[in-house]
Amino acid sequence: MRGLGWWALAGCATGCTAETIPLDPASVTTRDGIYRLHLALEPSPPAAGVAVSLSLEVQAGGASVEGAQLDIEPWMPAHDHGLTGTLVTTERGDGGYLAEWIFPMAGYWEVRINIDGDAGEDDATVAYEVE
Repeated sequence: MRGLGWWALAGCATGCTAETIPLDPASVTTRDGIYRLHLALEPSPPAAGVAVSLSLEVQAGGASVEGAQLDIEPWMPAHDHGLTGTLVTTERGDGGYLAEWIFPMAGYWEVRINIDGDAGEDDATVAYEVE
């Protein structure tokens, strides 16, 4: 873990640095505080070339958020690129969403999450070390 900072409670968006982005968090609050995201990445830790599933529960004001548009972008800052394959996001109901993809290579990856729901649009960035 990268030490404690404000990111322990809030997800980071634009202007983030590796020191302010939460690494493998269980939950984050979006940049403007509109949404609370509960996250679980499987397998953990993730491995390059292996399919991963990111389970997200989205809440606003303590209530589950259904019907939101989620845009999820895994990004490798050291190489300035995203995925080479396809990312699939599905809504499971009751505020639950599932995103599936394959990290093409090992290293430090940021996952940028944009949520557009009834409460408004907001975003968060989390990070994972891929083996």
